[in-house]
Amino acid sequence: MKKIILTALSVCAVGLCAAGATACDISEDDSPSASVPAQPITYIFQVKASDGVSLVEQGLKVVVYDKNGNSIARMGVDDSGERTRNMLPDEYVVRLENADGETLYETTTTTSADEPVILYFASVPAKGSGSEYDAYQLQEGIYSVALSGKTEIFYAFQPSKAGTYRIYSMGTADVAMQAYEGSDSFLHSPTLYDDKSAADKNFVSNVQVSPSDLMGSDGVANDDFRKYFSVAYADKATDLSIGSCLLFIEYVSEEYSPDVIVENIKLTKADEALYDENGNIVPYGTQSGTLTPAQYNAEFVYNETDRYYHIGSKNGPVALMMFTKTPERLLDQPFNKIANPDPNDPADNANPATLHLTFTDPETGKLTVKEYNTLINEIYPSAVNEDGVYPLTQEMYEFLYQFVVVAQNDINVQNVPKELRWKAPCYYYETGEIVDNKPDVSDWTGDTPTAGNGGMKTPFVIANGNYVAAFGSASGIVYYTYSVTADGELTVSTDNAKANLYIIKEGQASSTSGTALDSETAEVIGAGSVVLTVKTGDTLSIQVATTDWGPAAIEFTVSYNESTSGGETDGSSERPYTITLGETTVSGINLVWYAFTPAESGTYTFSTLDDNTVLYLYNSTADAVSFKDSMNSNYRGEGIGFHANLQTGTTYYLQVSELSFEAFTLTVNIVKAA
Repeated sequence: MKKIILTALSVCAVGLCAAGATACDISEDDSPSASVPAQPITYIFQVKASDGVSLVEQGLKVVVYDKNGNSIARMGVDDSGERTRNMLPDEYVVRLENADGETLYETTTTTSADEPVILYFASVPAKGSGSEYDAYQLQEGIYSVALSGKTEIFYAFQPSKAGTYRIYSMGTADVAMQAYEGSDSFLHSPTLYDDKSAADKNFVSNVQVSPSDLMGSDGVANDDFRKYFSVAYADKATDLSIGSCLLFIEYVSEEYSPDVIVENIKLTKADEALYDENGNIVPYGTQSGTLTPAQYNAEFVYNETDRYYHIGSKNGPVALMMFTKTPERLLDQPFNKIANPDPNDPADNANPATLHLTFTDPETGKLTVKEYNTLINEIYPSAVNEDGVYPLTQEMYEFLYQFVVVAQNDINVQNVPKELRWKAPCYYYETGEIVDNKPDVSDWTGDTPTAGNGGMKTPFVIANGNYVAAFGSASGIVYYTYSVTADGELTVSTDNAKANLYIIKEGQASSTSGTALDSETAEVIGAGSVVLTVKTGDTLSIQVATTDWGPAAIEFTVSYNESTSGGETDGSSERPYTITLGETTVSGINLVWYAFTPAESGTYTFSTLDDNTVLYLYNSTADAVSFKDSMNSNYRGEGIGFHANLQTGTTYYLQVSELSFEAFTLTVNIVKAA
């Protein structure tokens, strides 16, 4: 990426001192001459935009301001994008403004006019919302990228021809990007937003597109091909308030080099911290103290001497990773059994998994795939102590940070803030008196659970009533379970503004905002209530924590009203309308439910030409999310939709809604593949 370097020019000649100099050397024979007035020079201003954008239609103006903020030049922009103005050599603030006087881009000139002053007019993506399931649709051009904390923004780039493209950013925000695989399920590769450069705030990535990507072996053009990537603040970013940067996608050359795209590395040697001077693995010894889960809000600090992470400081307790026993806050089996199921255990029928992570070089675009199976299957397990733990090394920190992000659908960690999840399988030895660090609720006058201890495996058992969760920083989450005895509506509410409250029902999560949602992307609201439609036999998991992950006592109430509603269809999740093959006119407010029962098994396409529509398909009942295809999941024609393999005789539930959340009328089409 070309960088603009601001240069101040100085001259020191006979009778004329350089800017900033205190004196010029003048010989006895020299005599002062009259001051030479500065002469105007020609400044060139160039507005650049995506191909095909008419600058005239945008009503743009280039406005030049002096050091006092006074406007000294205002120039309209034609489609050439170039304007000139004669001005005295100086530094000026130059802004690209729209017809309403709003600043679209700002830069500063140099004291000379050696190079044009470049201003950028950024386009807005025509389709998409930037979420993982609805990535912004991009082509070559210049775009404005919104940034929000550590939240990833997702993009799908449609190349026009084979070759090498360059994707890069520009601005003052410290950002990085990560390529991911836009598969049907849209599970992107694990992301570590580190641009590997402390000096450069922007990223540069070369993207390779092969001829076969755009043209299948049958000679038919593949118009659905996309390159997927996401953008966020870099891990080392300290200022998360900037809010945006520019994103450039440009065609570089026709060259395509598939041999340098991917490098596969099977890691067969662990971090040097595991070995003695002879290269032998040194097992971690038995330690005194009680093995305790690390706090999610604890600070992990790397110690260069022993090459382990410590908690709190370099000399704090050693941070440990659980390898050969099940970490209570993450998995339902040890790490080493994920990659190597036990062939002698009939109950262990999991498929062997390849624990690989993908890293992208931001400058070359080269992908490096690292496989951690040997480390986690053999090397680290041979070094653990009797408790199944080994100190957290740099390579295992790198692995955990990304692996746990991929495990986002694991119920054990999904309610923990994303940036803290990697600590879930981490422990330390508590050698002093263990302080539970929970508020004293001994004077609580409300209801108390009938069983359990509040842990994930032994949750408190509750019914209707008023409860208090004593949340400690070391305990992570307080767990409750509630059994439904009759159809009706369950209300869970809290008045605590710091509440982090989830109700999990058969895989469907609801926050205190009262809306059924994906717990990974939800913004959890504190004070409020959620109302859930429940059925006899439902078992709910109520999980309570705090937004700041510090000790707190959170009061919440559980109440229940038995259903008295009739059985007529009304488009609700409990009484959906019926939909059949072909086109159906759908009307509703916010969202409407339809039941679809295929007469034959096979692949069905659900689609609509309305770009503001959200379609979800549920399996079994409208209350379950055991099966879900989301918009743009694997149908990339006009509008939105998806393909799904359905079974005859099974009733599926289609949820249709508009992003505007207002009254709507649209057409939904259901087609069975031949």
